[in-house]
Amino acid sequence: MEPVLSVVIGCSNAAATIQQCLGSMVHADPAVEIIVVDSSSDGSGDIVSTLFPAVGLVRMAEGLLVPLLWAEGIRRSRGAFVALTTAHCIPQTDWVERCLNVREQLSSHGGAGGPILEPSGGTAADWAMYLARYSAYLPPLPARLTDDIAGDNALYRRDLLERYWVDKSAFWEQTYHRALHEHGLALLMDPNLAVRSGSGNSFSRFCSVRFRHGTHYGSSRPISAAERLFRFFASPLLAPFLLVRIVRRVLTRRPDWKVSLLRVMPLLAIAVLAWSAGEAAGYLHLRAKPSPSA
Repeated sequence: MEPVLSVVIGCSNAAATIQQCLGSMVHADPAVEIIVVDSSSDGSGDIVSTLFPAVGLVRMAEGLLVPLLWAEGIRRSRGAFVALTTAHCIPQTDWVERCLNVREQLSSHGGAGGPILEPSGGTAADWAMYLARYSAYLPPLPARLTDDIAGDNALYRRDLLERYWVDKSAFWEQTYHRALHEHGLALLMDPNLAVRSGSGNSFSRFCSVRFRHGTHYGSSRPISAAERLFRFFASPLLAPFLLVRIVRRVLTRRPDWKVSLLRVMPLLAIAVLAWSAGEAAGYLHLRAKPSPSA
């Protein structure tokens, strides 16, 4: 029986959360296949193979970015719909069921996503990483059409992936969402389709990854050479701008977090600087645009 839904989980040094991640979604529904693509050096893949033998496990070289892991999982998946997350996220117990229900609303949309909830407990570093990465998806979020969802909590139609996902070497959600937008396809924000950010990720590694993601973002933006130079020379203003934007989001949606926000501000500033430096570097390295397939 071909699965209706394929859940692809990018796993990179997530030994602290992989068991919770899979435990929240593993079930006997033959309509769902779960694929973990692992690039870890901390034994995450061994946890999967030992505790979740029914889950499809793909081992790749250590140290790869999650978009490369997602790409491999998407290529191997078989479902008419593909849901993405990472092993550092813990889906709500009904997440898979909600993905199955939401897919019925996607006949005229490019995909669906939802909020990323804050870590339960967690250290100052866990909260800084959460806010640096997920402040745009901080609840409460209304149900609406949008141009952006988090790849860490996303559901896509396979027919559109086959049509508009051009560079099959990696799945960068911003690039794919841009392609959907160019073809008149919006994304659906569903406030009930939620995952929770986990704890225990390495802050130094997180900052390294943010730099690499920022570099890709800067290098892949469809802007002119003149605008690239302008943005590069204006890049010292980027980190303060991003930091203010995060603070505004938090104070607007969760004013009760004021004290916690002050506590994590130094680490949050470092994480934002990592992205900003990467984006600035990316403006100097233009990526070739892949040719669309026929």
